[in-house]
Amino acid sequence: CSALTAATREIRINDIKLEIAGTEDGKAFLITPNYSLSDELSSGFSPGPGSNKTKIAKLTLQTVKTYLEQKGFQVLKVTLMYVTDIEGYFLEVNGDAYSELKKLSI
Repeated sequence: CSALTAATREIRINDIKLEIAGTEDGKAFLITPNYSLSDELSSGFSPGPGSNKTKIAKLTLQTVKTYLEQKGFQVLKVTLMYVTDIEGYFLEVNGDAYSELKKLSI
């Protein structure tokens, strides 16, 4: 995985699927949503370009942040990024959170 190209490791947190890629020290990583959410989660998203992808990306970000905080990590910085046509976020944290997230690989 390379945080500079695209997130390729698929993980799941609760019902949210996403892809991640991180730096060697695990303190910075890219998250991109998997836009095929479960029926329960996607029911509030109407068909159409743009806005629904942004809502899903924000839901994915919030899910990751909550998970990391529950594990004792502090998110220091979040940067919105676009990888091709996919909206994602680059996170910087206070420890090796990437290794923690890799445990959730599917």
